[in-house]
Amino acid sequence: MIIGYIFIVISLAGPRWGVRETVAEKRGIDIVVALDLSKSMLTQDISPSRMERAKLELASFIDSRQGDRIGLTGFAGSAFLACPLTTDYSAAKSFLHNLSADTISSPGTALARAIDLSADLLKESDGRGKIIVLLTDGEETIGDPLRAAAEAEEKGIMIYTIGFGTKDGGPIPVYDRNRKIIDYRKDKKGRIVISKFDGSLLKNLAAEGGGKFFYGADSVSRLAAEIEKKDKQLLASKLIRLMEERFRYPLIIALIFLSINMLLSERRKLT
Repeated sequence: MIIGYIFIVISLAGPRWGVRETVAEKRGIDIVVALDLSKSMLTQDISPSRMERAKLELASFIDSRQGDRIGLTGFAGSAFLACPLTTDYSAAKSFLHNLSADTISSPGTALARAIDLSADLLKESDGRGKIIVLLTDGEETIGDPLRAAAEAEEKGIMIYTIGFGTKDGGPIPVYDRNRKIIDYRKDKKGRIVISKFDGSLLKNLAAEGGGKFFYGADSVSRLAAEIEKKDKQLLASKLIRLMEERFRYPLIIALIFLSINMLLSERRKLT
């Protein structure tokens, strides 16, 4: 019995000997998400607003990634790099949190520039699995986004679009410094501008870019499921040497001796 307990203690100590080599691979897709920061995204036809809903959806999408590198661009009348490709999802969401309609002063929705900038960010990526995701209401387009989508597709980059807004639309609020609504945007004749969503351009962009168009409450989950079907490229590999766990051997010896002790105890009782 004492010998059995000794081997149990040895087993609990976790003895290890011998080396096992294994290769740890990190696979993923390079994804650049372009977020529309134009004033029309402030429309509150979806709660809390088109932009805030897009940011919430994007944060959820980032959380759903495993191993993929995420980059972030913002656009309105121009486009800029908000976050380079990274697997640090916390950092990506931090950059996302700081984006607003005040980030870019130039008016409009430069989808073409957003696609070109996002494609430039992906040009250094090797292998398959390069994706651009556009989150926008698609209004006030500047340039030729269909041309940009076609050029991106020729480089092996797929384009997915997610639309925000409703067909009925709503007025575009104007805020003061305290983020309180003080008015609504008006045209040159003094009439309140109603921003309405039309998904035809976004559908054509996705078709031209070899991807898909998503719209509705479950857009992000459907996009994530679609991306999971793609072949993931090898981003990094590392040879790892691990000591083999050998706790089973002293545990088996302990069980043998404890079993012998039980048999001897039973024999003593019989005699």
